[in-house]
Amino acid sequence: MPTLRQVFLNSFAQIIGKVITAGSTFIITVLVARSLGQGGFGEFTLMTTYAAMFYIAADFGFNAIALRLASGDETKLRSSYASLLGLRTIYGAGLVFIALAVLSFFPYSPILKLGTIVTILTILTQSLFTSANLVFQFRSRYDLSVVASSVGALINLALIYLLSQGSLSLLGIAASYVASGVAMAVVALLLVRTLIGRVGPSFDSAEWARLTWLTLPVGLTLLFNLVYFRADTFILSFYKPTTEVGIYGAAYKFFEVALVLPTFFMNALYPHLIKSYEENRDHFRQMVRYSILGLAGVGTFGAALGVMLSPWFFSLVYQGKFDESVLPFQILIASLPIFFLSSLYMWLMLILKRQKTMALVYAGGMLINIALNLYFIPQFSYLAAAITTGVSEALILLLTYYLSRDWKSTEKPSQSVSEERLV
Repeated sequence: MPTLRQVFLNSFAQIIGKVITAGSTFIITVLVARSLGQGGFGEFTLMTTYAAMFYIAADFGFNAIALRLASGDETKLRSSYASLLGLRTIYGAGLVFIALAVLSFFPYSPILKLGTIVTILTILTQSLFTSANLVFQFRSRYDLSVVASSVGALINLALIYLLSQGSLSLLGIAASYVASGVAMAVVALLLVRTLIGRVGPSFDSAEWARLTWLTLPVGLTLLFNLVYFRADTFILSFYKPTTEVGIYGAAYKFFEVALVLPTFFMNALYPHLIKSYEENRDHFRQMVRYSILGLAGVGTFGAALGVMLSPWFFSLVYQGKFDESVLPFQILIASLPIFFLSSLYMWLMLILKRQKTMALVYAGGMLINIALNLYFIPQFSYLAAAITTGVSEALILLLTYYLSRDWKSTEKPSQSVSEERLV
């Protein structure tokens, strides 16, 4: 089946890329943890997590809507990409200023704040890279996205390795992330040019307003999802010392690696789901069924493997310095099947045009997650953070499953069922 072959080839390309980027992240994590210890690694976790909080804000779901509006039209792709490039350039710069302003309210040490300020600049490079991904996804050329991200990851690894041979510091790590981010963005933009030619940014405010309005429910959903996904680390830093943040961060870093698999799969599958939903409903249902089985199976296998091997793995990697991270990691990895399936149902909600309801679901999940963390973290520290992560995602999965259950229908949703149109 050509469609499935394309999906799996693109997913495979992303997996190869993730092997490179995750491998680089793994080595960087080990180098930083061994060099800085639990307290220093806690500061490293806070520094990188703070900047990453704004990556989703820079994304805001623009690509998903722009891809849908392009509808397979090459001319529309060029105009959508130009608008997106201009919008994200201005928007990314605005996010940098917001991030700097908000940082002033955090009770961090001067060196941690300085490192975070430098790392914040990666918001701009991430914005440009994400915009380039619109073209890669439209052309089903995620291998080119992989090339760009791999170049950035390898440069980051090389720089941090060189720094670790001397005296590794938060400021040096931050500068390395910025340099590698610039390299990744430049390579991505150059590769886009090979596909669609030279296309500069467009500063059409009317088009920006239209795209922002259409994307708003999706963007808010991603932001709500991000806040509840990252809030535990910051709440932990307010109530507990950085050593405990480091213990949780060491567990969470490896949990994050597993979570990219369903994201890659859905990135490759989403354009084909849109097309089959409009043109061949039987094919659409078949693709969703196979995806549910595959994601559930891989997620369950990964969870079992992670729980069993984690004591040996953490002992080997961290040389006995982060044995406390094993239990929170086991709790997190046990929820892997939930995260795999919720990724699919989120995109089903989008295809069914339930963006507003989806935003409300994730807003509720965020509020519940924050409330649980605020109540339990002061008593149970990072164990509460790990458990709350799985509980919150289970709630999200149950709600999105219920609200998107009519994906099996042979009829398109009527206007009374569908909440809004994208055009």
